[in-house]
Amino acid sequence: LVCLRNPHTVATRVVPVEPMLKAMPRDLRRALKEPQFVIGAQSTFIAGMKRILEASHIVDGGALLHGERGDWGFRFSHSTVDASQDATDEARAALDWVAGYCATNSEAIVLNPGDLLWVNNRRAIHGRGEVGSDVGGQERWLLRTYGIRPQLLEADQRYIARPFQLFP
Repeated sequence: LVCLRNPHTVATRVVPVEPMLKAMPRDLRRALKEPQFVIGAQSTFIAGMKRILEASHIVDGGALLHGERGDWGFRFSHSTVDASQDATDEARAALDWVAGYCATNSEAIVLNPGDLLWVNNRRAIHGRGEVGSDVGGQERWLLRTYGIRPQLLEADQRYIARPFQLFP
């Protein structure tokens, strides 16, 4: 995240995944590894996906936690992740547990113009502390950028006309 503007010093909240998973009860951690979650796209990606795919991309039956201790990969969003319709009680409890943990264990990082915050989206959960009601050129403005290992991509994850460009 590159900060271009932050007139109200709105914090970015960051929660490292490893300590969170260590604190989580084992049965809830196991539930996160099962394909029983609905994962939607962030709202800022929807228009681009509809333009490219003619629909929003949603995974129904995805796992949120991959890997093993010390090499976890975690996917979570308060606004775009939910339990599948047939999810277990443990899966629903795991989502509630994660949300509660994030609410009480996040670190507030205030970015000023020119600051860069490097976040591995699979090893930390992050989001803004408050959205705010400013319009136009008055609100916080962060520029997102992504780094990815291209050798891990499948052909259908790239634009046909531009193989260097990835789907959002």
